[in-house]
Amino acid sequence: MGPKIGGYLSRIDDTSGHHAAVLYGRDGKIKLEIDEQSRATFFDGAFSIGRSATVTVAASNASSAEKAQADIVCSGANDHIQIQEALDILDARGGGRCGFSEGDFYIAASINIASNISLFGMGPTATTLRLVNTGAPINLLQTKNYATVRSMRIHIKDLLLLGDSTGGNAGTCFYANMAYSRLENVWMQDASVDGMVLDCQTGDTATENVLTGCQFRKNGGIGLHLKGSVREIFLNSNFVYSNTGTGIKIEGESVKIAQHIYLTNNWIEDNDHGVEVVDGQNLSFMGNEIAQNGKHGVYIHKVLGLSSSGFVFTGNIFYSDGMDATDTYDSINIDGLSGTYKALRLLATGNRFAGNNKTRYYINLGANSANGLVSSNNFGSGTVVTAPVIDSGTGNIVRDNLGHVTENHGTAASVADGGTIAHGLAAAPTFVSVASSVAGEIATVSGVDGTNITVDIKDNDGSAGTTQTIYWKAEV
Repeated sequence: MGPKIGGYLSRIDDTSGHHAAVLYGRDGKIKLEIDEQSRATFFDGAFSIGRSATVTVAASNASSAEKAQADIVCSGANDHIQIQEALDILDARGGGRCGFSEGDFYIAASINIASNISLFGMGPTATTLRLVNTGAPINLLQTKNYATVRSMRIHIKDLLLLGDSTGGNAGTCFYANMAYSRLENVWMQDASVDGMVLDCQTGDTATENVLTGCQFRKNGGIGLHLKGSVREIFLNSNFVYSNTGTGIKIEGESVKIAQHIYLTNNWIEDNDHGVEVVDGQNLSFMGNEIAQNGKHGVYIHKVLGLSSSGFVFTGNIFYSDGMDATDTYDSINIDGLSGTYKALRLLATGNRFAGNNKTRYYINLGANSANGLVSSNNFGSGTVVTAPVIDSGTGNIVRDNLGHVTENHGTAASVADGGTIAHGLAAAPTFVSVASSVAGEIATVSGVDGTNITVDIKDNDGSAGTTQTIYWKAEV
């Protein structure tokens, strides 16, 4: 890299429609000019920038040393102007890096970030882009022309994007239409609406985006909202908590379904719903902690007439969801639409659940769910109001879960004709077999309920048989 550039940015327009971005040195001489018509670059001095250009921006309250080494020093008022000019220079060069010092940057208009640009700070506890209340709907940061253009290869790291919690600006911390991009250690909080929106409505797909180590907290709407044609989204080790709306909402729109979303090792707590999936498919939840949300921990349902299938839950911890109302909300609630568009193929295995005398069910398989498998989960800690699992769907299998007995067998002694055997199952069995221990006598099932199996014991002539040991097996 060449030597650092110091000075300030300006934009020149003439009547012919020609535009140029100019960086002035501290001595007032032009150091860099980018002609936006020809993309030609002119330099005064022996240095180069190239596609890997880095521009550093210092806050008004940065240290003297940081200001001395920065390319741009902000004033603390309308800092978005100088930041945007820096990003426009990088955009004109085809991309580059914009680094921020420690301190606070005051933003009164949306900052637009284009493809191939990286933003990085000194850490979210050190570098803050702070939205100023202007009374207008402003996104603090947004991808350039997001309504019509999908940006690509954006990288944002080590920043706090602080919204306007007073509600004066009805905007997000970050509104993005992007692909092949990455956010690391970015905190988005106190937006009056959603913390971050990833929205692809342009005929493209917001694909292969990674969000890792980020925080979405205390936003007035949804913490993280994925909507439209989104797929191959990787959410790893993020903190999503204390949002007024849903923590993470994944939502297909029109004929676009959200799919192939992977949530791993996230902490999702104290939101409305923890995670809400509307018209999604092929979603994986692995190693997350989903706790103390007001409504459902995970709520999967449908609005559109589109296929919806493939939901995998493994190694997650759920506890104390449904805090808003007793016996109303569940840890996992899944349902589809009646008829063709059911919610299909839920797989829940190896998860741990704990209740708080408010959670209704740990897993609620709705009437329009089908062909799911709930197996090898731990329902043994805490309490739920109604039952660990309810299956109102079609073709679902619930088996081998700790704390929810769905199959049992044994030997019952001293059973008389018309006597009962306690089956110990979580619900009335749908399959029961009994066998007599006395030669020549026949044992049959005459009734079942949520607690007992009623057994008739008859001799060959139809008379009551002897009191005896009965071998039995029952399954829900």
